[in-house]
Amino acid sequence: MSTESSSTDDRIRSLVAQTRAWLVDAGLLPGLSEAAVDAKAEVICTFATLCAPTPASARGQRLAAQLTGVFFFLDDAEPDVLRSTIDEMVPVLRDQPPPSAPSGPADAFFAYLAEVSALGPVHWFKAQFLAFLEALLEEAEQLADGPLSMQGYLALRHRVIFVEEYIWTWLLSEGRPMDEAGVRGTALLRRLASEVVYLVNDLGSVERERAAGALDPNLVFLLEREEGCSEAAAVAQVVRRHDDAVARYTAERERLLQDQPLASVSAMVGVLDDTLAGNLETTLRLVASRYPGAAEALGQLRAYPDRLRGHAPT
Repeated sequence: MSTESSSTDDRIRSLVAQTRAWLVDAGLLPGLSEAAVDAKAEVICTFATLCAPTPASARGQRLAAQLTGVFFFLDDAEPDVLRSTIDEMVPVLRDQPPPSAPSGPADAFFAYLAEVSALGPVHWFKAQFLAFLEALLEEAEQLADGPLSMQGYLALRHRVIFVEEYIWTWLLSEGRPMDEAGVRGTALLRRLASEVVYLVNDLGSVERERAAGALDPNLVFLLEREEGCSEAAAVAQVVRRHDDAVARYTAERERLLQDQPLASVSAMVGVLDDTLAGNLETTLRLVASRYPGAAEALGQLRAYPDRLRGHAPT
């Protein structure tokens, strides 16, 4: 193993050691065996480590892992638990008092929110997280009526992939500059980044989800069902969609950096670059040894722009 790989593995193990107990105590990994808890904590901390900016503060890495843990809980929750947890979170996101006795996952989110609130303005994050919760509920309601259609899937997928929410943990923890112009101006770039990430995730999870019965929504399965194509043809189409999204992301990124040379725009571009690269690297790590078909598909993807390195953490 290379020195760089060893260093990455060491950082992941260190972050697991810091956050595993917090994740368990908060009830974010319910119903899992000890081995499954270890595996889930490692996945969470791998995302938080590999999607981090360079350099990244230790506090920022811990906060990113905590927020990722909240996302994984919400993403995996049964509909009734999802609705009750969202009911607890929504008032706080709307600047109203929290419930008197919140559940562990809601309380963990409130603790995360209180910490990042001391680091910078959180109104953009809170509005985006609220939109994410609304999308999760919409997805749950549609799934209760049966499998998603292609149209329904494409309308929802970028809204529940958690890119636009996740980036705020790094913007806040690393003290990156942000203003209304930066948020408004990068709306399309953030949307394209979400598309890139969900296409990678669909490709990376095909073999695992098929082994589990192909119950989770996945663009590959939808293409097979609605277009009557083979898995190979569906995968090839998703690869093309990914590469087209990367091309559009790259073009919009270049336009922004040239036409809107604002510190806030550069900050947003930087965290999005980190998220795209880190998501792909994490997905490759997770599938490399267990799902060779997924690894092969991911290896065909168009390269991303070189990361725009941001400022040192404050």
